[in-house]
Amino acid sequence: MSSPEVVSSDPTAAAASRGGSMWRKLAGLVSPWRWSLVVVAACIVASALARLVPPFVVRHVVNTNLVPQHTGGLVLAGGAYLLAVAVNAGFTFLYSSIAARVSQSAIAELRVRLFAHEMALPASYFDTTPIGDVISRSTADVETVDELFTDGVTTLLGQLVPLIAIAAAMLFLSPLLTVVAAVAIPPLLLIVRFLQVRVRDAERETRLAVARLNVELAEVVGGVETIRAFGREQTFVLRFQRALRHTLLTQARSTGYNAFFAPLSGLFASIVIAVLLWVGAGDSLTNLGVDIGTLIAFVMLFQSFFAPLIAIGDEWQSVQAAIAGAERVFEVLDLPTDGRDSPASEPTRPAAQRTPTPVIAVSAGVTLAHVSFGYSPAHPVLRNISLIVRPGEHVALVGRTGAGKSTVISLIAGLYRPTTGAILVNGRDPRSLSNDERRAILGVAPQSLQLFGATLRDNVTMFDSTVTPGQIDQAVDLAGIGPLIDTLADGLDTMLAGEGRGAGVVLSAGQRQLVGLTRTLLAQPDVLLLDEATAAVDGASDATFRAALRRTALGRRTAVLTVAHRISTARDADRVIVLEAGRILEEGPPTELLDRGGSFAALADLEAAGWDWQETAHPDTTST
Repeated sequence: MSSPEVVSSDPTAAAASRGGSMWRKLAGLVSPWRWSLVVVAACIVASALARLVPPFVVRHVVNTNLVPQHTGGLVLAGGAYLLAVAVNAGFTFLYSSIAARVSQSAIAELRVRLFAHEMALPASYFDTTPIGDVISRSTADVETVDELFTDGVTTLLGQLVPLIAIAAAMLFLSPLLTVVAAVAIPPLLLIVRFLQVRVRDAERETRLAVARLNVELAEVVGGVETIRAFGREQTFVLRFQRALRHTLLTQARSTGYNAFFAPLSGLFASIVIAVLLWVGAGDSLTNLGVDIGTLIAFVMLFQSFFAPLIAIGDEWQSVQAAIAGAERVFEVLDLPTDGRDSPASEPTRPAAQRTPTPVIAVSAGVTLAHVSFGYSPAHPVLRNISLIVRPGEHVALVGRTGAGKSTVISLIAGLYRPTTGAILVNGRDPRSLSNDERRAILGVAPQSLQLFGATLRDNVTMFDSTVTPGQIDQAVDLAGIGPLIDTLADGLDTMLAGEGRGAGVVLSAGQRQLVGLTRTLLAQPDVLLLDEATAAVDGASDATFRAALRRTALGRRTAVLTVAHRISTARDADRVIVLEAGRILEEGPPTELLDRGGSFAALADLEAAGWDWQETAHPDTTST
């Protein structure tokens, strides 16, 4: 067992540790382009040195030409001035373009890495995280990191290096004037620190507010048909306005702190320059060995010194926003993945829950041995479930809404890990199957089907180019989707509208389920899990599918577990298992259960009388 993590009680130390870790992670993003960054650093240094030349040229011109009224060498001095400006501009362009190219490459890698990581996260993450928040982290928060690399860091380094170079030049030019100018630095640093903390906190709140705004937008857009059906458009517009108002308030607070920096810095600079010019108007500086050329050059350098400070202050809000966004991105990247292929990813459980459970050794089919599970510890959904589905056997799960039928399917599919007990598919833990093994062994037709904005063929094959036309034709015949394909102008090559709609054919609920069945049956899996897969299909199509299922899948010894939404579907099964409140209430062949007059017979009577026996949910359950 790993040692417990020690949490620091000092919030300042914790924040510093978190900040240091964040910068290391950000540096790791651009480490593959380290040599390009070396070139960027060299260009920044060269640009900073070029920026020092003009004040010294002006000093030379004032002392050598203007004061003694001598014109010799002015052309050469002017050429040196223009050359320095051109060199500075050239190196600035060079390091900006290279840094932008590196940042775009790094952000592209981050987007792919984040997307791939999200695809590998456990299903429980998406149960508890709003889809709008997931999208916000993948888009808006990544965009802030993009701005950090493209503008923020480049600007900060591009101004920080000249700042150091200018300070050194000022000290070289006149230590006395440098001491006078340094009076403005301590109060400015205190103000910078004050604003830094508040801008960072405000930007964190802004990122959270933007995420909440995206959650609101995703829910409203996804439910627009329901909203219109009930005539509640204005209510949801007001809800969106409230969420937007909170976002605007957090952004205004951050912008206000940031806007305070530039004018304050300019005021400090102006006061110091006024003092220098006032003192220089007399003979005080001359008596101390500071000539007029040195004074003018120093004032130019001092103005150049404050310009980077103001630029850094202007960029600080972007940097803090990027850090806040990066924190949210790396929060996701730090989450443990599903770990299906890694037994070491098994979470630590209390000792009472790690008692070895005897498992019936089977080489094929499905076995659940004393399985309990809950989406949250306080609300168990399944309680000590044990069942076996043998090869060539069709088992139907029956029960009211909330009994735990779909949860059984999800556990067998390996989407969740049982709290206690064991699950075996073909003698193996389904979470240990590789992707290729999973496709060959398990076929799952879920309740809700996801369609993608692509052709019907791509939706059936899930963009797998290795699927042969023969495999598609066989799955089409088994699912009974042939009549639908015949009605489409381009057949399997017809474009379908995805979940976000847009261009393409929009299928009905029943047609979508037929597509899902075809997709599931394509690989001819050893175990077939049907979660009310024909609930939206008409009775005739359902009967055709059941007949084809008996003829093909069961004929080749496929283990079939069906969540039955119709008693007629359950009657076709070899065995029926009735669930109630997460427990097995009764099981056996459907004819025996009907003759027994128990729960299954009561459900059959309700359906025969025209009642929907699934509507009443048990109060102890939280999910089906």
